Amino acid sequence: MKSLFTPLITLFLVACGGSVYDDAGYLICKTKEDCGTTRPNSLIPPASEKKFTNILENCKLHYPESQTKVPYGEFEGFATEYFYLENGAMTFQLNKTFDGKYRSELRQGPETNEWEASAKKAHTLKGSIKCYGSEKLTKYTFLQIHGNEDFSLPLLRMVWEKRHDGKTNHLWAVIMTSRSFDNKTYDWIDLGERKSEFVDLEVTVQKNHMHILFDNKTIDRNVSYWYDIKNYYKAGLYLSDKESRGITKVQFRELKYIGE
Repeated sequence: MKSLFTPLITLFLVACGGSVYDDAGYLICKTKEDCGTTRPNSLIPPASEKKFTNILENCKLHYPESQTKVPYGEFEGFATEYFYLENGAMTFQLNKTFDGKYRSELRQGPETNEWEASAKKAHTLKGSIKCYGSEKLTKYTFLQIHGNEDFSLPLLRMVWEKRHDGKTNHLWAVIMTSRSFDNKTYDWIDLGERKSEFVDLEVTVQKNHMHILFDNKTIDRNVSYWYDIKNYYKAGLYLSDKESRGITKVQFRELKYIGE
């Protein structure tokens, strides 16, 4: 039952290290740790885990916006407060303290690979992900299929939203259903309430077909309208709300690119 004193209760719970609720009384995080605020004392490079060799060889790291912070093949020994290894998981964490867009993302291509939806060979990003909530942030993106510079829009965004379409603390697959800068249309697919555990993730595009597996939910779409656009995968943490400030993180226990 919602309380008229929710804001006061929220402040009390946060101060005591307990659960975090939004102003309407909906649960956002079970603990402060579940809101992505914790960080290990020692920062370990993700490249020290051989299971991440594949994805790091196929990607560069963008931070804090679209700048290349770490080029392809240069991840050895690199760890920082926004990109590190924690309990065997590659971790992206951001503490946004100013207005603007902010990111810590792995970006595939163009130096290594860009691909078309119509390609005969499958292009797959596969892994195991844990999404965290946030006390103050309103949303974030953790995976994208993005068009290259010739058509720089995302076919797919996978996001956490604090509140969207009457639902709180849910994950969504946002699929662009048009091919126009002037008349953008999207389909929002509910992936369910965010879980405080790792779940399986797999996205495949092949022969104008997109297949998404998230946890136990499957999505299949004809994307023939996107057939000749050059694409690349992005994974990590992207804070697109310019005014929202706060902290959160996402973790990949496994992440691998399978393609040409």
